[in-house]
Amino acid sequence: MSFSFRHFPKETCASIANKTLAVCLVFAFTFLPGACAWLDTEETGLDSEQLYQLAKGSLLGENYTDATTKYEELETKHPFHKNSRDALLEMAYAYYKNSEPLLAEEKLEFFIKEYPDDHRIAYAYYLKGLANYNYATSIVYAIINFDRTDKDPQPLIDAFNAFNYLLVNYPDSKYTDSAHRHLIIIRNTLAVYEIKVANYYFQRKAYVATINRIQYLLQNYEGAQHTPNGLLLMAEAYRKVGRDRLAKDTARILELNFPEFVDQHIGDDGAVDVKADSDWFKGLKDISERFLELIDVKERY
Repeated sequence: MSFSFRHFPKETCASIANKTLAVCLVFAFTFLPGACAWLDTEETGLDSEQLYQLAKGSLLGENYTDATTKYEELETKHPFHKNSRDALLEMAYAYYKNSEPLLAEEKLEFFIKEYPDDHRIAYAYYLKGLANYNYATSIVYAIINFDRTDKDPQPLIDAFNAFNYLLVNYPDSKYTDSAHRHLIIIRNTLAVYEIKVANYYFQRKAYVATINRIQYLLQNYEGAQHTPNGLLLMAEAYRKVGRDRLAKDTARILELNFPEFVDQHIGDDGAVDVKADSDWFKGLKDISERFLELIDVKERY
């Protein structure tokens, strides 16, 4: 026996039809957006090559916010596309230019780990150094007249290590000169930081801690601009703990290497005289900014 709506009153048929329409509409509104999204990504969406070209176009057009968005989309939707290696390095550069150094470093760390033999590995270390350096010396600090040697030095240490690795392992790289100039600035800044910490301990009569900080400075930041200030503090700390011979040896090192400095801070009897210039530490500033104009930053590989 076949089924027919003719067996129902017209009102019942209308009611069934309305309910059927309602069910269809609910179904459509529930599942249609997902279906459309699927069609967009799978059938009418951009493939990996098209999306990569759009991301790179934004990068070359200096639209770094749009570039990072597209690179991230590419990485999420097509993690194994043929341009994934290039895209990773370009995305790191886009983040760097978009003032997002932490995200830039994250991508660079992954690149260095995954592709240690890539021909652009020297550039990856160079860009890592730049990202950390810019993070430590951001425009926010300049606006508020910020002394970066009073803050956590880890970003500068990371930058120092990246630039130093580049110089040691890729001495013939085209980024060597710029990396070396950055190292001068960073070394001076970190040396000032260590002297400030050493002086903090000195003022609290923790003289052994003072000596240890200056020793760390001498071992890691040889040739730093403010080395004589550190040696002077070290000599005075030795004197405070009764190590007069070490105090005199330190003073002798000062005399041999920094005679003009010695004339101002060591008495005629050869003893260290910090009070000879009571403002010596107050005058200790990070003046390495003057080197900035000498830096030739090569941002693109």
